[in-house]
Amino acid sequence: MRQVKRIAMFGGTFNPIHNGHIALALSAARATGAKVLLVPTYLPPHKSGAGVIDGADRLEMCRLAVIGHPELSVSDMELQRGGPSYTVDTLGALAEAHPGAALYLVCGADMLVTLWQWRRYEEILQLAQVAAVWRPGTDKGDYEAAAARIRRDGGRVLLIEQKGIEVSSTDIRERLERGESVEGLTPPAVLLYIRERHLYEKKGADRI
Repeated sequence: MRQVKRIAMFGGTFNPIHNGHIALALSAARATGAKVLLVPTYLPPHKSGAGVIDGADRLEMCRLAVIGHPELSVSDMELQRGGPSYTVDTLGALAEAHPGAALYLVCGADMLVTLWQWRRYEEILQLAQVAAVWRPGTDKGDYEAAAARIRRDGGRVLLIEQKGIEVSSTDIRERLERGESVEGLTPPAVLLYIRERHLYEKKGADRI
């Protein structure tokens, strides 16, 4: 019997990508048996765009971050498509490009508890199984209640436990603006790229 191809979409601004993103993606890969596709957004609909660096830089940092992790890959499909990035559109494009594949939507617990507010939520549930990774910082009860709601709405949810790597892109950007070290928070190749490109530096500040 031919094995069904499994693809897991993990979208985000990745501004910048950090070790928490990679840990989450690897947890999802192990739990689903899928190739996890990191998809940097062109313009996230829930953000103004202020402070979001160019998509080409975010894409390259993602590519650097997945080196050495064969279960992870990177796609520029949302950057190529342009315009606001909606998960349902990307999942639909993946379904069209890979007919018969089993699709997963990878998200953190903080995203799971708002999933029904996303654009064309019901269609998302039809296109993909949700693979939600719980990390400290989101109430466990809210996380489990959200999964129950999604299942009542006809969705399939895989709950994944992960010991948290407490790091955020916002914290990294703020540290870089202050000229502070972010060693150990991002993959070394990503940090080198940030330094070489002088990304996230406060204007007029000494270069890191």
